[in-house]
Amino acid sequence: MPASIAERYVRLVRGVDVLLPGFVDSYSGPPSWTPTTGDPARLDGEAQELLAGLDALDDPARARYLHGQLVAARTGLRMVEAAARGERIPYAEEVEGLFGIVPRRVPETTFAAARRELDAALGGTGTLSARLEALRARLVVPAERLLAVLEVGTAELRERSRALAELPDGESFAWEAVRGQPWRAYNWYLGDRRSRNEVNVDLPWHLHELPDIVAHEGYPGHHLERITKAV
Repeated sequence: MPASIAERYVRLVRGVDVLLPGFVDSYSGPPSWTPTTGDPARLDGEAQELLAGLDALDDPARARYLHGQLVAARTGLRMVEAAARGERIPYAEEVEGLFGIVPRRVPETTFAAARRELDAALGGTGTLSARLEALRARLVVPAERLLAVLEVGTAELRERSRALAELPDGESFAWEAVRGQPWRAYNWYLGDRRSRNEVNVDLPWHLHELPDIVAHEGYPGHHLERITKAV
């Protein structure tokens, strides 16, 4: 991909993040690629120019990816402009623009059937919600044991991930307990094929949730993606 397109794209989305904080989850690129600044209309014009130039790329998969990302950037800018007017763009348009999926309403009968199945599976007496919460309470992992349990899951999923990608020599991934954060867990790529993942112990963690968070943040998730791209 021509460097000019890559740099313009990175600067653009970082500029959107200035206007819509949180739009860019994390950034570990060149410090010199500072955000493109300006009002939403100017940034939207830049996004349209980049969209028009995607045909010049010789990698169709990369072009499709950038197309989706640029549509998301334009949607974020629409959100900023709407908020300035005290408005909000329709929810379905927001979801489709940001994530490339069309939300569809699920019939209430589907949820009713799920509740009946859950009721039968839980058994016992009392309200469905009370019985479900009682089960969830038994599955809470104490904060002082959370990291040890995560390490067990990390070792297992690391070995399974070897079937998906070659793990570079020297790569490492460590967990750290934190408090006072707005998220449940977050992966920080430290460079040199190393990552630190912070897990928020202010919140309850259930045993059945831990494999998912290991897979999302570590193997085959953010950590594996970043170390393989860095090779």
